[in-house]
Amino acid sequence: MNRFAPFSRAFALCITMLLFVNFTHAQNVPNKPSALDEELLRLESMIAQAIVRNDTSAVAQYLAEDFTMIVPEAVNISKQAFLRDMSIFWKPFSQQHRAQTVRIAENTGIISGIAEFAWKTQNGDTMRASEQYTDTYIRTKQGWRKYASHSTAMLPNDSLAKQQVQRQSETLWKAWETGNRALAEPMYADDFIDTDFGGTKRNRASVLAFLKPHAAGTTVKITLSDWHFVVRSSVVVANYIGEDVRTKNGRTDTWRFRATDTFVYRYGQWKLIAGQQIPLKADGKEK
Repeated sequence: MNRFAPFSRAFALCITMLLFVNFTHAQNVPNKPSALDEELLRLESMIAQAIVRNDTSAVAQYLAEDFTMIVPEAVNISKQAFLRDMSIFWKPFSQQHRAQTVRIAENTGIISGIAEFAWKTQNGDTMRASEQYTDTYIRTKQGWRKYASHSTAMLPNDSLAKQQVQRQSETLWKAWETGNRALAEPMYADDFIDTDFGGTKRNRASVLAFLKPHAAGTTVKITLSDWHFVVRSSVVVANYIGEDVRTKNGRTDTWRFRATDTFVYRYGQWKLIAGQQIPLKADGKEK
């Protein structure tokens, strides 16, 4: 009989328990970012800050010459095109990153996360968008350089989508109330179709051709009420009643109508792709 057997079994059991405890503890402790992870995240933040400053030269130095970017509209953008867009119209006043993860394999680094942007439209409205993105960096002799970026739009929740679409419709009718074509143009999708009171269908160009400054001595007031919405993913249908009151040379005419607008989420904002209006009688029924 081996007199050391009980001791051996007890010793083995202790070792097994220690290994289990240490393994369990290691599994429950989150991985801390490495120095390389933090270096990449700092660079990602520096590029975001330079975009907000609209500093194209600072952004350019961290992009590879053959950098490509795929935006939510599935368009592939080159480095030159991205910098040109920055200098002309892409000027967010806020860009925040969250939920970031970093993976590094040899000389390649990949950052995934959520980017949140805010910018001003031509009419002064604040627009916001969130995108899930993946950025690919390669470490060169000059340091880390971004070679590729791919982003996918994250849709607003239903409540926010309704608010944004209602604001969009109200702003659009404000453009018609004031005869401001520049205010209305960005809201219409290129493939927009409208059906007016008489059943006539018009495309975007035909509709905008009607939008002109009002004649001298004419005032227009348009109010919207009785809102109803249907939200289905990237599509929102808004239904409401409009009242158009026009005064010219002392004479006032009033038109009431029921309108239905269909919006699709494109380019980080809601675009109107279809509209229809039906005139109402004084009792609120269709004529």
